Amino acid sequence: MKPASLLLAVGLVPALLAGPIAEVRFSPDGDVLALAGGETVRLTRLVGPPRHDEVLLTGIKQVFAVDWSADGDWLAVGGGTPAQSGRVELWKRDGKQAERSWTGFKDLVYGLGLDPQGRWLAAAAGEGFVSVFDRETGAELAKLEGHTGPVLCVEFSPDGRILASGAADRSIRLWDTESWNELRTLLNHNDAVHAVVFSPDGQTLYTASFDATVRIWDPAIGRMKRINRGFGRGLLGMAYQTEGHRLLAGTADGRVFLAEADTGEIVEEITSMPSRRTAWVHTVDVSADSNWFAWADSEGRYQLKRVRR
Repeated sequence: MKPASLLLAVGLVPALLAGPIAEVRFSPDGDVLALAGGETVRLTRLVGPPRHDEVLLTGIKQVFAVDWSADGDWLAVGGGTPAQSGRVELWKRDGKQAERSWTGFKDLVYGLGLDPQGRWLAAAAGEGFVSVFDRETGAELAKLEGHTGPVLCVEFSPDGRILASGAADRSIRLWDTESWNELRTLLNHNDAVHAVVFSPDGQTLYTASFDATVRIWDPAIGRMKRINRGFGRGLLGMAYQTEGHRLLAGTADGRVFLAEADTGEIVEEITSMPSRRTAWVHTVDVSADSNWFAWADSEGRYQLKRVRR
């Protein structure tokens, strides 16, 4: 059955974002939407009395990735340009400047992940490795090597025991966070892997690729359980809707789909932006309470959708 939904807001690039929106991320409490683009991250409040958005002016020329800590107190920001190379910054939610920064990447930083306990920050590097940092001390704990192409996405399992990374080399690698050794490599996609998402219980891993499929894995043994097709052109972004056990997915032909997580059945195509199939929907997110969807495309538009049940 299709969920009843209400289009709440449509926006172009906010004036204080210098460039297209690269990533959208809800805070864990669902009160704030982080819109990352250009050199800034704009924090838009979704609840409470109207107030001006907070804007984090980073030292990164092009922000590609943001991620919240589980308690919502910290925001990691990463990106770079060919001239600047990669950079990662860590901000307090209400901070006026970065509390910590990491440089030394020779290529861009495409993805970030903070573990559920707030101990580690993982950065997906265009050089083909994942750097893991201690959030409190800033020390680099590990450099996870094995991918043969740019790493595009990372995510920790809900219990923090596994780190998953997806890359342009079509592979997913699972890492043990106790030893930082590789547990296994998952091979089956036919194009770059742009998103890796764990189910809330950590028993299932979903991977989205430009080959236009979502593949479902048992991360404990590395077995692929299912291939979900029917998404049209290449998949670029994916998020999990806890209530309803569904996946929100954005594609390279400008569409956003809601699909059953386990069967792959398309529940609804929910794109409401003007139909421009040349725009890529490269980032999507679902709030923790499953009440909000957000996405942005390559032409600089973003959209919020409130799910009404």
